[in-house]
Order: sequence, then C-alpha cells, then structure tokens
Amino acid sequence: MAISTDIATSFDQRVFVVEETTPGTLVQPSTANSATTSVMITTTPQINQQITFTDSAEIINSLNLRDQVKDKQKAGSWSFDFYIRPQGTTATSIKMPMEETLMKCLMGQKQAFPVARTISGSHTDSVTTITLSGAPGIQGPGVVLVDSSELIFFTTVTGNTLTGCVRGYAGTTPAAYVGAETVAAANSTFTQTIDRVSFSLWWKVDEIEYVASGCTVDNLAYTGAVNGYPMFTVSGQFMDLKWAGKITGGSLTTTDFTPATASDHKSFQVGTLVEAVGATDADNTGEGWTISAINTTTGVITLSGSPGGASTVLQAFLPVHTVIGSTQQSEDTQVSLGATAEVYPVSEAVTPTEISLAVSAPIQYIDNEISPTAISEYVANKRAITGSLTFILRSDKLSFYYDSENNTRRSLLIRLGDGTAGETVLIYMQRTNLQVPVVTATEPTLSLEMEYTALDSASGTEDSLVFAYV
Repeated sequence: MAISTDIATSFDQRVFVVEETTPGTLVQPSTANSATTSVMITTTPQINQQITFTDSAEIINSLNLRDQVKDKQKAGSWSFDFYIRPQGTTATSIKMPMEETLMKCLMGQKQAFPVARTISGSHTDSVTTITLSGAPGIQGPGVVLVDSSELIFFTTVTGNTLTGCVRGYAGTTPAAYVGAETVAAANSTFTQTIDRVSFSLWWKVDEIEYVASGCTVDNLAYTGAVNGYPMFTVSGQFMDLKWAGKITGGSLTTTDFTPATASDHKSFQVGTLVEAVGATDADNTGEGWTISAINTTTGVITLSGSPGGASTVLQAFLPVHTVIGSTQQSEDTQVSLGATAEVYPVSEAVTPTEISLAVSAPIQYIDNEISPTAISEYVANKRAITGSLTFILRSDKLSFYYDSENNTRRSLLIRLGDGTAGETVLIYMQRTNLQVPVVTATEPTLSLEMEYTALDSASGTEDSLVFAYV
C-alpha cells in the first residue's frame, strides 16, 4: 500500500501573527517581517468559525423539518499555546520577544514616551532615582536608554521620577549626567489601554493553510510549577476565516491557474497565499502569490502576478518561519509579594509550589445589527485578572489569613527567567486583593492555596497589570 501524500500531518506547522492597521483587513507575513511575526507553538492551533441555522416554523403536513435559513455569521474562535521566548539584548535596548504582537493585542499597547523627555538636573553614576524633564507617561517596571549609551532598569514611576533604578543595566556603563540628556524607552513593556489592536493569524499545516483576520486576544492563561518551561495559553476571536489547499492537475497561463476540474477552486479563497509549483518564479521570490480573484463558474484562480513558465500544481504557501528568542526554565521562576500595595517588591520572595494567572480581556464583536454585511467592528469589555498561589503549609504562611481578613492589598511580582538582562519577563500587579487561603491534603504535606484578584491602583486606571520584558 502506498503512503498517502494528501493527508495533512501534524509535524509540519507554521504560525504567523501579523498586526493589522484596520481590524479585519488582512495583513500578510513576508520574508521581511518573518522574524517579528513567526510564533513557535506547542499545541496545534484551534481555529473555528461555525455557521448556525434557524429552522423554518412553517406548518406542513409532515413530521420532517421544512427548511432552514443560514444565520448571520458570528465571530470565530482561535487558541494555541507557546513557550515565552525573550530575545536578549543589544548595546542600546532589550530585544523584542517572539510573542510581541500577541502581548500588544492582549494588553493594548507597547509603551513608549508619548512626549520626548530628558534628564533634569545633575545625577551621579550611582544614584538610583532619575528625575526627568516631565512625567514620562509610562509605567514600571521597564528599561530606558539615556544619552544613547546607558541602559537603566527602573521599578516604578512617581510623577517625573524613575525609582528603584539599576544603573548600567545589561552590561552598559553607568554615567554621570549634567541634565538635558535624551531618555527613551528601551524594552518591550506592555500596558493596558481601553482600545485594543487586532492581528491576522496565518497557520499552515503541511499543504493546508488557514487564515483568520480581525483576530483579538481575549484570554491569556499561565500555570507554573517547578518543572518544564513557562508557557502561555492564548485564545480569542476573529472576524473572517479563509483557507487554501492544493490542486494537482491544471494549467498556468500568465496570472491565471485553470484547474482540470472546475470545482477544485473550492479549496481556495481570495486573499490567501499560494505557490505555482514548477513555475519560473513559483513562490514570488519567497513571498508567495496572493489569490486576487476566483471564478466560481470556470474555476479559474487569478494570482496577484505572473509566476512565469508552466505549472500543473497550485498549493498553499507561507514564507520561511524565523523564530526568535530562547525558552526559559520554570525552576528559575520567582514570586514576590510587596508588604503593601503599590510598593514594588524587591526582596519579599515567597516559594510557591504552583502559580496560576488568568487574564480575561473579553471583546464583543458587533454581529447583531440587522445588515447583510460581514463583521467589521468590536468593542472591549471589562477585564478580570485572577490567579492563585499554592504553598506547602508552614506556620509563616498563616499571615495570609490576617491579610485577607483585614482586606490588606499587596503588590505581586512574578518573574519568569533567571533575572538575566534580556531574558527575563516581569508580570507585575501593583495592587492585589488576597482571598482567604484554603488547606488541601497533598500527602505527606498539606498545601495552602490562596487566590488573588488584580485591581487598578488607588488613584489610577488601566494599570492593574504590566508585562515587562527586561
């Protein structure tokens, strides 16, 4: 028996996440953006957009259903898992992580100074508080570049001051400043906004391609223990689903591919990327040809350009997958609780046996207006950020009962990675509400599980959670 060549296998998979300018307007991966859009997954993506139907209520002399009508298309759903992959440093910045677009879409923005700032007044090369010419409009923790030479890690921002500074971060040289030196954000710190950005999701498994446009990140989940790699599970919704497969048997004439069987066009959709196997420029110099039109009567598939030469095979195509960054070890994870809220925890480390974080940032797609047009808009809904810390029951953990009963708010910092510059992710919640702990048996010991909820700061908004790649 011959081995089948048209069955999709789960080994050859590529995922690209490309930020959109306009929600729902497809943006393609390319050789130029491959390093900033490729995602290394750990589970096969789930991408679904179901169609629903309404039964006819007409009364007929039959026990059978008279008819059904197709309902307006609802938003689809997607999900997959990945290991965090920070990328290291350059001489003047912390490199972007592999998951940059996903984190930006979850949180709302990668922060940058909205207004240019400079150093205010003189500073020695060892002070740990840096005063700027005005409020920077960013949140901590993060990293700034001063005078195009020194990287400075900071924990918090108070007014126009950066505090908790680590000078000469990432191997740069601390310097003294007289004032007026330029200051710029130099790492990927993701903070919350009300407005949310979208992305195009491209997934190729073997010779089959799925494309979802207008994607949003609605949920992120993290569960950490002592073994393995720190892994995020992300999921969300999207506006429209497209697909591309493979046709064997047909002919290429300039930009038109004519399948031997007209109905073969059903394996393709306009907007997807393909290659004309065997043609002079089969894959548009590694970029792929876009399907610009399909004649559903003749089956002719029109490409965005002419591959040249002859081809009898048209199939799905995506550019080279370029994955950046490096994975981290779960055993290096560190958790710290601040003595109070809004105080960055520097040395208050605790040693849980398990950590969980669930970020729910739901999106409501506008799909209930009476209109034949496809989904093109969405609005963000209320967030919920919760999680739990599980400890071996020890006498010193009884203080958590006191904190909960007295409604004590505490800051919470989860550090993924060993603290090396450029290979560390800080998950910071500056104000959490700790729930009453629960004791469970984990023989021969007992475990204490304490749930928490992240809150906005007492005086601010959109600041309950920060992801900082430092």
